Amino acid sequence: MELKIKIFIAFFALLVAEVFSSDNQLEGFALPFPIHDAVLFDGSLYLATSQGVRQVSSDGSSVFFTSEDGLETSHFVSVKANENALYAVSRQGTIARKKKGENKFHVINRSFQEKGIFAIPTLAAITENVMVIAFEKKLSFFDLDSEEFIMSISRIGTSDLERTPVQVITIHGDSLLVAVEKNLYSRNMSWRNLKKDKLLADPASWKHRQLDTTPYALAIDNSGKLHFKEQKGTYVWGKELLFSASEDTSALVVNGKTVKPKSFYKNDTSLVNWILPHEGKYFFVGQNFVAYGLTNESKNFSEWSSYQLGPVYELTTLPSGGIVASGNNSMLSFIGPKDKAFSLPMPSNPLGWSNAFDGPNHLMKTLSVLPNNKMYYGIWGLGGTIFENFHSPNVQAFFQASMETCMENFLENYWVSASAVAAPDGSGFLISYWGKEAYGLAFMNLYGDILCAPSVGSSSFSGPMLARKVEDSSDWEVFVSSGTTAALNGTGSIDKFVIEPPSRSGFSLKVLEKKSISTPEKGFVLDMAFDAENRLWGVTYSNIGFLEDNDTLRVPHRISQFAASSFSSIAIDPQGNPWVSSNGQGVFRLQKIRNSVDTLSAKRFRVRDGLLSENVFDIALDSITGTIWFAQDLGITSLKRNDLRQASGFMTDSATSEVKVYPNPFRPELHQKIIFDYISESSRVNIFNAGGKLVRSFSGELLQGGRLEWDARDDSGNLVAPGLYHYFIKKGKKQKKGKLLIVY
Repeated sequence: MELKIKIFIAFFALLVAEVFSSDNQLEGFALPFPIHDAVLFDGSLYLATSQGVRQVSSDGSSVFFTSEDGLETSHFVSVKANENALYAVSRQGTIARKKKGENKFHVINRSFQEKGIFAIPTLAAITENVMVIAFEKKLSFFDLDSEEFIMSISRIGTSDLERTPVQVITIHGDSLLVAVEKNLYSRNMSWRNLKKDKLLADPASWKHRQLDTTPYALAIDNSGKLHFKEQKGTYVWGKELLFSASEDTSALVVNGKTVKPKSFYKNDTSLVNWILPHEGKYFFVGQNFVAYGLTNESKNFSEWSSYQLGPVYELTTLPSGGIVASGNNSMLSFIGPKDKAFSLPMPSNPLGWSNAFDGPNHLMKTLSVLPNNKMYYGIWGLGGTIFENFHSPNVQAFFQASMETCMENFLENYWVSASAVAAPDGSGFLISYWGKEAYGLAFMNLYGDILCAPSVGSSSFSGPMLARKVEDSSDWEVFVSSGTTAALNGTGSIDKFVIEPPSRSGFSLKVLEKKSISTPEKGFVLDMAFDAENRLWGVTYSNIGFLEDNDTLRVPHRISQFAASSFSSIAIDPQGNPWVSSNGQGVFRLQKIRNSVDTLSAKRFRVRDGLLSENVFDIALDSITGTIWFAQDLGITSLKRNDLRQASGFMTDSATSEVKVYPNPFRPELHQKIIFDYISESSRVNIFNAGGKLVRSFSGELLQGGRLEWDARDDSGNLVAPGLYHYFIKKGKKQKKGKLLIVY
């Protein structure tokens, strides 16, 4: 079952929300691993992962819980349970609870959230009423009954937890055992009266035992004797050792028997870290492995996701809708406009080169697709590839730095390019490359022939670029970010070139004009985009600006609820609203106020709103399907909204899609909305009953994206009577009319 995280959230309220309440559908694509912790609760296995909490049944069926299900975040490192409830602890310290019979989590604590101090995976323990959580610099106590923070301590005995974190926590009756390096500490706890324990913060209130080794697991047998293990994993004693599992070369112990089944090992290393008995059988769980059954007869449940790309740093849209994504391992994967899953990854070049480090660290933009679906991809320092098709591994042209071309190597056999775009006429690709004195520009046609304009830049270091045709001309207008250093937070400007296309210049790359554009605080521009009015926008590390005249990229006069951040990318939606990504702060949507680009209001999207992560490297806007995509360190998140779709061609003579109204008949008990699709944003939709009385009328913002969603209610909010209705959709002289049946 594919890991697809669907999250429905309301981003803004409209006065007529019952009509335009189209759910904003976020969908996350991420690897389902690694697993950080595992526990049994209410007959199911629960797993803490970097993308959320997964529930697994003994038949292999799986439910994935995300922020939509009350978690408010995605990265969970511990799951613990008592008789009453399941508790999930996030990396930041959020605690979410799920009681028996409930289908959602509820956050009960955020007080542990402290920047830069994270919960340690698996290191939490639970009683009937208290949870103990190990953080990187402290040990914290939380009352589950009152849902209140009790205390955090940073010293136990002579151990300073700010310098040396806890590595084991175990509760045994009224005793809490904590291991720090070769020190074992124990303390009697009055769990029901822990709030009144005045000595809890006293480091001297702990008993100390010096150990010969550093334990990562400990257990107490039936006689009360302590047993230690130098590996993380399962360790359970009764009269004898009952269960033992670690992701190493040792054999497993299952119900007192030593076993080493081949299916649980890879390259002689165990895949199992947890063994959990369930209904006479066992769940066997590792960081990247889940199976259920007996040791000699079990089923592997690990294949939950068809998404295999992992972290992603660059995206580009496809001509017919959808995107191509580049993973940090430089594998490429695509999803089409009607696909529900990403394709299997394919290599980005025939030699196995990778942008694993340079791609995300330099925010490379070297992935580009032409209208004929030819695709180019550049590798930092090494070369580039043209593919016959974005979904084909067949290479049409390939070059590497060691080959003789007109492009200058920045170092010996080391060619650097951080950007490539499609040529405005679709005849090939434009590439910028670093130079010792100044960067150059190159054009590569579909057969791999390369033309150069060497040393034309204002500096040695080039960044992202954009290209378009000059108005009323076949010349190309090319914008290139120029940096004084290679640092993302460095200074720079934008070079604007007018280039005569090779088809007209006798197969050469001729620069006709060059102009310099200043940037906010002279910042190096990390990404650029054009809006619907052909205005240039750009983001630097700490600013956003638009081209007010031909000389200056200017910061808008006012952006409410917006703070400087480590920005990474920008895209402009069909309504003219910029979307800006950041490294660490998520994504901002900047909405124009009174249609002014100089006055904007920011809406921030974070993990709690549905993003997989707040580290976002790139944005791609697919205006065909109305989807915006975010490249993140945990994978990809998509957001589908009506107002992201380009509707300017609907209800025109050149329209490729006819107006559709569905479902028809409409049944309120089965359907949520009546959809009027592929209508003009400037049209008006009138709905009349069988007697000719106007029931509802819609226009303006309600039709953004060329789609209206009506819940079959009148202006008073009451469900209209069943029967036959007539709709009239009018845009100028164009009109679409039809009948609509409402049945209940």
